[in-house]
Amino acid sequence: MNLFLNLQKINFLQAVLSFRFLFSSFLVFITITATTLAILDEPQDVIALLEFGLTGSHGSLMLIMGTLPLLPFAISFAVEWEQKSVLFWVIRTGVNRYAISKIITGAFSAFLVTAVGLSIFVLAMDAWLPIYDHSYGVEAYQPFLTDGQITLYLLFRISHISLTSVLFAILAFWVSTMIPNKYVAMAAPVVFYFIAHRLTTTLNIPVYLKALTIIEGQYDAGSPLSTILLKAITVLVLSLPLAYLSVRNIRRRIIHD
Repeated sequence: MNLFLNLQKINFLQAVLSFRFLFSSFLVFITITATTLAILDEPQDVIALLEFGLTGSHGSLMLIMGTLPLLPFAISFAVEWEQKSVLFWVIRTGVNRYAISKIITGAFSAFLVTAVGLSIFVLAMDAWLPIYDHSYGVEAYQPFLTDGQITLYLLFRISHISLTSVLFAILAFWVSTMIPNKYVAMAAPVVFYFIAHRLTTTLNIPVYLKALTIIEGQYDAGSPLSTILLKAITVLVLSLPLAYLSVRNIRRRIIHD
């Protein structure tokens, strides 16, 4: 256990307390700000700007959720494999500890990159715009705005988006264990999403199981808490098989290397 915790600490320092983390979070802020420039001269509040930034441009949303959050750590296995340093860590920690620590840290850092970037945007816009002036948020979390609980709305809304980044990060890590190339690992998750979106759009399945809802949308499960729990459970259910396959892929690579 101590060995795993020490490894987790090292990975955490590399992932979160790093220039890459700050730079990625800042790029998230820049991306959503650039998306909202077209309406900044109109009467707005921060909630309305946030929602426009998250829905106004598909390309910007993919950057915010599926590309920039991968930079700090999700592609670290591909980088270490290219540098031929994986064996150094595996000999000292074991395959399971090494892989699981990578997965946890990659998912956590991806969540934080998106959350921090969007939070910076909210704080920056709040400097000269009202935080909420009777605009409409997403329906699933609208009860918070109706009750005047703006902080809870932002907490749940930003967490909802950031959970998507977790799924992208784990998907990127899984891809990197099959094709240990950082550029492939960065690009593949978005490609997988577009394919899944095409496939599930035509399938007769519940709305909350369609790729568009899982990645970009919000399924109103009856209450804000139920909605965020459904999103978290969905991400967990999809992530666990990918994590298991990632560990197996790394073990196979080590054996045959």
